[in-house]
Amino acid sequence: MRIVLLSSSFPLAAGEEPRFPATWELAKSLVADGHEILVLTLTEDSPLEITDTTVGGIRVLAKRWDASRSHSIFHRIDEIPTFAWQLSRAYDIYSTFRTAVQQFNPDIIESQEFNGLAFFFAAEASYPLVVRCYGPLSLLIRTRAIGRYAATDIELVEAMESSTMAAAHGLIAICDDLAEKLSTTTDIAKDRFTIIRAPLAVPAPVEKAGNYGEGPRILFWGRVDHLKGVDILVDSIPSIADKFSGVRLVIGGEQITPAGACEPYA
Repeated sequence: MRIVLLSSSFPLAAGEEPRFPATWELAKSLVADGHEILVLTLTEDSPLEITDTTVGGIRVLAKRWDASRSHSIFHRIDEIPTFAWQLSRAYDIYSTFRTAVQQFNPDIIESQEFNGLAFFFAAEASYPLVVRCYGPLSLLIRTRAIGRYAATDIELVEAMESSTMAAAHGLIAICDDLAEKLSTTTDIAKDRFTIIRAPLAVPAPVEKAGNYGEGPRILFWGRVDHLKGVDILVDSIPSIADKFSGVRLVIGGEQITPAGACEPYA
């Protein structure tokens, strides 16, 4: 099959760390299974306006994205900056690569639900669209997990993501809970979602030198910020220590500086 993958980021060179490993791993697996893949993405790092390259047998077309420029007339409306950014990125990837998609003539276009990146391809409806759901931006901003947003901004972000999902020919969710949540917020029947859980391969444990004591050991592995729940884990340690003496927590992952903060959360 010929499959177009829409992604907000994707490696442009061998050895480059993927910012969103799920799409990277999916693309590699599809190629290994014999499918022809075309990835359309955005980048802020390339000196070229358009990058046409091959990474791991995957053809990647990347549009340079300048976050500092005014992307649309909506950017002048203070109440909807997130929606303006989101809509502009979706239109940029659609308008830039529409001809390339027509030439590729895919059997399927696949995109994550986050930011409604496939919004304009969904509206055009020229090709079957599959939307893969990990948890849309609208869910995060409604719960204030990543800051506070204006009500109008939230409603428009949610409408863009929801309408893209509603127009899709197929929907994938990584767990039943997410499918239930999206069904409630979008009025899309839950049975339209196919549950495909992300595989997790755990290697054999490796013993390393060091005195870790006899108590239970907890490893947190992920981005070190509120969104990943590391604060909840840290706050729970006293309660855990009351029941299990010698407990030890090890935190590993990228530290970031939240918006408005002066130092990384870690």
